[in-house]
Amino acid sequence: MNLVKDPWIPVVMQDGTPELVSLRDVFAKGEEIADLAANPCQRIALMRLLICIAQAALDGPKDEDDWRTCKPRIAPAALAYLDRWKDRFNLFGEHAFLQVDGLQYPDDSFADKPLRTLDATSANGGTGLSMLWDHAADADVRFTAIHEIPLYALCYVNFSCSGKVGKAQWREVLFNGSTAVAPSHNYLHTYLIGKTLCDTIYNNLCSKDVVSTSVVLGESDKWGCPIWERMPTSPDDTEALCNASQTYLGRLVPLSRLI
Repeated sequence: MNLVKDPWIPVVMQDGTPELVSLRDVFAKGEEIADLAANPCQRIALMRLLICIAQAALDGPKDEDDWRTCKPRIAPAALAYLDRWKDRFNLFGEHAFLQVDGLQYPDDSFADKPLRTLDATSANGGTGLSMLWDHAADADVRFTAIHEIPLYALCYVNFSCSGKVGKAQWREVLFNGSTAVAPSHNYLHTYLIGKTLCDTIYNNLCSKDVVSTSVVLGESDKWGCPIWERMPTSPDDTEALCNASQTYLGRLVPLSRLI
């Protein structure tokens, strides 16, 4: 499955019809899509991804004046960008989306872990409540379709609480505890919703001059690049880890867990 060309994002069209679309569809048909059809966790995770793609494609906007005029450039720039990086949006295989290469679990402690544990709505404690994240999710309940996996994985990295995850080996380094790269923060997310999904993405772009004044980010290149452009290859990949933890674009789709 490739997230650029295969449908997986739940939306509602202008005529009220629900539909699944690909990343390419979001930008190619953005004026035809009214909104995301997603719960709050999914909306936050999807908006951060779409904003990240748009801003990386534009390499901006540079300032408020550029933002006011950039809307017509978003779709063509994003489509060209997705074509250039589409191989990094495969769900499986080498350089798979949101996944690091060379990660192993030597003691097979996660060998039988069901994918359903990625789903925040899969609580299994008799309470009927959704939990972030319920690691006791029912192993007998499986995903009904492959398109669910990238959405749940995206939510997982956006809302992971970090902490210990047991033993994991990444390349030659054995971790016995947390494999989190970026720290977790309790951010309040507010999005300005437009008449179309294209409007919504545009309304929520952040200009480079605003990012450059951020006190949250480090003193290096605060703009950075998305993690799929510079996914860490090992625990010693200092430059990529710095991008993932200390830059705006690197943190929009966070590397809070190694998957």
